[in-house]
Formats: sequence, C-alpha cells, structure tokens
Amino acid sequence: MVLLEALTFKFELFLIVMFRIAGMLFLLPVFNEPSIPKMAKAAIAALVSFVVVPMVLDLPLFLPTGLGELVLALTGELMIGIMAGFMILMVFGAIQLSGQLIGFQMGFAVVNVIDLASGSNVSLINRFEILIATMLFLVLNMHHWFIGAIIESFQTIPPLGFVLTLDSLRMILNSAAQMFVVSVKIGAPVIITLFVTKVAIGIIAKTVPQMNIFIVGFPLTIGLGLIMLGLSMPVFEKEIVKYMHVVVGSVSRLLAVMS
Repeated sequence: MVLLEALTFKFELFLIVMFRIAGMLFLLPVFNEPSIPKMAKAAIAALVSFVVVPMVLDLPLFLPTGLGELVLALTGELMIGIMAGFMILMVFGAIQLSGQLIGFQMGFAVVNVIDLASGSNVSLINRFEILIATMLFLVLNMHHWFIGAIIESFQTIPPLGFVLTLDSLRMILNSAAQMFVVSVKIGAPVIITLFVTKVAIGIIAKTVPQMNIFIVGFPLTIGLGLIMLGLSMPVFEKEIVKYMHVVVGSVSRLLAVMS
C-alpha cells in the first residue's frame, strides 16, 4: 500500500513536471516544426521531465488529492510553459513581420512558400530571415538556456504554485508591443531604401512618360532590395541577438512574477 502511494505520488509529480516543460518545449524553434513527429516531441519532453523530477522532490510539495484538482494543476503547469514559450515566439514574430514588409516592398507579395511551423503562406524573404534567425538561435545555444530556465522555474514556482497576475499579463503585452519595434528596426535599411527608390521611380515616370516604368522599376526594386538585404545582415544579426537576450531576461522576470 505504501509502495502504491509512493508510485502514485511520483507519477503525479512526473505529469505536473512534464506538462510545464512540454508547454514551452513545443513552442521552441526547431521543436515546433510539424515535420518532427509528435511522439518524438513527447519522448523528449518525457526524458527531460524524468531528469527533472528528482530535483523537484526536495521542494515543499502539495499535490492534488482528486482528479479535478489534478486537471486544474496540469492546466496551470501547461500555462506556465506556454506563457514562457510565447515570449520566445515574439522574437520570430518580429522577424516574420519584418520579412512580410520587405517582401511586400520588393514586389514579392504573391511569391509565397509554405511555412511548415505555422502552416501559412509566407514570403520568400520572410522564410529566409526565419532560417537565419533559427541558425542564430541554435549557434548561441539559446535553446539550452530556455530549457534550463523552465527547469529552474520549479525553484521559483513550485508545482501548483502558478498564479496569473496582472503584472504577468502586462509583461506579455509589453513584449508583443516590443515585437513591432524590433521588426521595424531590422527591416528599416531595406524598407527605407525601397521607399526612396519607389519615390524616385514615380518622379521619373512623371518627367519621362515615354519610359515603360514597369519594365524598369520591377527588376530595379528587386535588385536593390536583395543588395540592401545582404548589406543589412550585420544589422539584422545584431538586433536579433540583442532581442534574444532581452527575451531571456523577460522570461526570467515573467517566471518570477508568476510565483
């Protein structure tokens, strides 16, 4: 009987830990690709949870006593992971918005590919920038930090310690607002260049009406856009790395606020 109670206790704790870890893990770049089998994702979450459970046993634990309480507990743990993962998605949301703006300015509004992560149509520039950001994310080992942060969150927010506060919601809204600022920053060199180019093309079209501006303007816009996109890669890298580190601090503060 005692052995059965001990096994039940550890199984419930395992579920609680896994739901928190899975909530964020499934939103991390690379891990959120639909091409990765769901069973593989669940296996990774279960493996990480299996390692974390012994670390949590030393904490003061008050596990649920009934099925209803267990469901509420699992929902709260899942929300912790999702809210932390949502902060990470803000980085890639900024990149997607920037890529859409640049692609539209270059005339690639109808030249789309399927984004496997979201299942929607995105511009070629959008997909290119997402791939660059994903490589930066992996090269900087940001996935290690975020997985470590959700593990360390059990020290800040013990199991069943989730509290949804106004401060946590305010932090998420501020991060969403910051996403638009960052998207303009990383796309500004290309967007400004293309805007000036289109103004110049419009002036030429008025002063030299004999010129077929569509034949000249379309390849000129694409060419300048691609050149500026290449030249602005250092700015893109700098801003994305800076924003990723800002999100790192934001996730830590968010987890502290929810304790």
